[in-house]
Amino acid sequence: VESLLHKNRGAVVDIEQCDTVKQYRSRPKFDEEVPLSCSDEETIKSQQEFQACTHSITTSVNNKIQSLNSVMSISSFLCQAINSILNQCVKHLEKCLDVEDVILMSENHIEQLKEYLINLAGDKVDSEFG
Repeated sequence: VESLLHKNRGAVVDIEQCDTVKQYRSRPKFDEEVPLSCSDEETIKSQQEFQACTHSITTSVNNKIQSLNSVMSISSFLCQAINSILNQCVKHLEKCLDVEDVILMSENHIEQLKEYLINLAGDKVDSEFG
């Protein structure tokens, strides 16, 4: 995780500045909610739904980012994509996983997606973009 954050430092598009990422990082780590008991099959299905949801959003980003030109519009678009993932996709994990596992899995996934999204935007920003 630290390696990904380090790679993002100094980049023209700093996803850490997205309000959604800031809110996500500052939220309490544990919650009182306990998920319903799920079978192994239901748990796998919830994880597959999460993956399908994030894939759909990143595919949309991949398709639309080609038409964006300004750093501001790209930054805003990437923040919206992360916001969509956090608001639409994470709920699939919450069906069967406990809060701690949801946080761990979603944070790890967001870190991976940040690197992907930054690389995707790389040719749309100046050459100093890292």
